[in-house]
Amino acid sequence: MTDVNLHDAEVMGIEHDEDNKELVLKTVLPSGEKCQVIFQSVEWWELCSFGVQNVLFSIAPFDKHSLTKAIIDDQDIPDQYVQLVNEGHYVLFVIKASIGLEGWVIAKKMHIGPVAEKV
Repeated sequence: MTDVNLHDAEVMGIEHDEDNKELVLKTVLPSGEKCQVIFQSVEWWELCSFGVQNVLFSIAPFDKHSLTKAIIDDQDIPDQYVQLVNEGHYVLFVIKASIGLEGWVIAKKMHIGPVAEKV
């Protein structure tokens, strides 16, 4: 599942796996296909406005080369997390919403995959 367009995907749930340092957004694409956005090696996140309806506009990554003061100020990123990104160890992922859930995640990687089957 590569190059998935998350625009208008509905976020149905959020999971945090503390042991594996993962944050997972469970989504349904406009096509009806279920997928999950997995942030790996998560250091911190701030998410807000998770409500009855949560529709993504985009998830934008910012690394040490693309992170700007305007983004830092707009998202109100604490200095210790800006430092992690500027050192090149982490990426800032900004979650923009059409409605509902938005925020940011500091993680090493993000990937999109199918929803794992429950065992």
